[in-house]
Amino acid sequence: MENSIEAPTTNRHGTVDFILRRMQRSKGFPAISKNISAINRKLSSKEKNFSASVVADLVLNDYALSTRLLKQVNSSFYASGRSPVTTISRAIVLLGFEQVRIAASSLMLFEHFRGYARTEELKEAAATSFMSGLFARKIAEKLKIDVEEASVCAMLRNLGRHLVMLHMQEEHELINREMAQKGLDEPRASKAVLGMSYHELGMEIAEEWNFSEKIVKSMRPLAKEELEAVQSEGDVLRGISNFSNEIFEVITSTPKAERNRAFKIVSKKYENIVPLSSNQLQELLESATPEIKKLASMLKIPARSLVQKMMLEPKKRNDRAGSKDEPSFSSEDNANPPDSISDVPLETSASTIDGPYSDELESIIINGIQEITNTLAVDYTFSDLVGMVVEVVYRGFAFGRAIFCMTSPEKPQITARFGLGKDIKHLLGTFGFRVSKASDVFNLAVTINQDFRIENSNVEPTKSRIPQWYRRTVNAPSFIIYPIFIDEICLGFLYADREEEGDPIPENYLNYMNTLRSQLVIGIKQKRSRR
Repeated sequence: MENSIEAPTTNRHGTVDFILRRMQRSKGFPAISKNISAINRKLSSKEKNFSASVVADLVLNDYALSTRLLKQVNSSFYASGRSPVTTISRAIVLLGFEQVRIAASSLMLFEHFRGYARTEELKEAAATSFMSGLFARKIAEKLKIDVEEASVCAMLRNLGRHLVMLHMQEEHELINREMAQKGLDEPRASKAVLGMSYHELGMEIAEEWNFSEKIVKSMRPLAKEELEAVQSEGDVLRGISNFSNEIFEVITSTPKAERNRAFKIVSKKYENIVPLSSNQLQELLESATPEIKKLASMLKIPARSLVQKMMLEPKKRNDRAGSKDEPSFSSEDNANPPDSISDVPLETSASTIDGPYSDELESIIINGIQEITNTLAVDYTFSDLVGMVVEVVYRGFAFGRAIFCMTSPEKPQITARFGLGKDIKHLLGTFGFRVSKASDVFNLAVTINQDFRIENSNVEPTKSRIPQWYRRTVNAPSFIIYPIFIDEICLGFLYADREEEGDPIPENYLNYMNTLRSQLVIGIKQKRSRR
């Protein structure tokens, strides 16, 4: 049996093993942590010849994550006036693998903290990290450092503390008592109780999840000599991460009358890495406020009880030149609604929607068709096009799996090339057949250009037309085969299936499926004509 990432290992600290075991018993988190690890492992690997559809398959394992990522792609950070993005495949093409890795990791992790926040303290900690990430983004823009890396480094800087707050509540309370009663700082108090400091714990967990070296190292505080002699980009990222978190610790824990003095102390400490004057710091805080509001709403952070209290809101400025007021908190609950291309609830998945079709799914299909149309008008690759079509078929029709199979140019063989859904990694190496004059549904589809919609593959007369290779690999009771022909030559087919019997596509949805196939044919023809 393959070991999960939570399995104990003699090379890990006991506290790390305890945290990972506790996560495994917590609802939902094993799947999330495995998704984090899988995405980071794939996108951090030296392998470079995988397609966007491979990454899309990993992201689509989590429906909530898919929806979150689409909303993030269409936020003001990325949109830049272009048409909305409606497919994960297209989002990956536009953002690039590194940005998807960072966005997926931070979004999944934040969802976990938000969903398990049993105390006000944890809610505030998660929200503070979120805001620190946004503020770090602003600093990185000013210093011309990679904004995505800076943002996620700052957001994850206190990972170790958060995990202890969540999964080791008694130990967290004991650490707080050690600090209050013995005057210890947080690193020494956490090490006394856990045997390792919060940041050491966070770094080990991050390494387990295959986070990049920059993200892992940014969790470590900078010593005085490191602050004075910055040597690498990694040092700058660490500095921004620590600086932004310390600024928000001031905002959340320091009385307003003492805040300006505290800001100056933090700014002085990091002046070699983040050279900001008091006025520049205030301007950055104020400029981040609208985006904090917008993305807090998008990520559904509880606004009325916590986040709005933390929002930075500039007071009205005095008309006298040069007069500046310090930032203050706003209690108004009027965060802007998010820009979104879909109203699909985050808690809903394709498998739980009442009935096989709904307005939400139809919206995915229609938006997907429009996006493919837009893509055909610009430069694109064959794999990008196929990945988008397969994704719309998979998500929009709520299939269990969707696969594009291609004819081999050297021999009469058709094999799976792109796919999404259950067991797809295995099927991409085994799903296929040798083209012949046999009368099974697959050979008929690719030799006489006939569509098939199979409602029940286990009853006659269909049963006798199902080949043995299919019985051995998938054997789904309900499936479709849509052949792709150009100039009377079969290039392959689109396949999708369901685990239950019944019509795989209702009559009133057939036009959508035909449109998607037509778009694929048009896209292939265009690529050929441009050679």
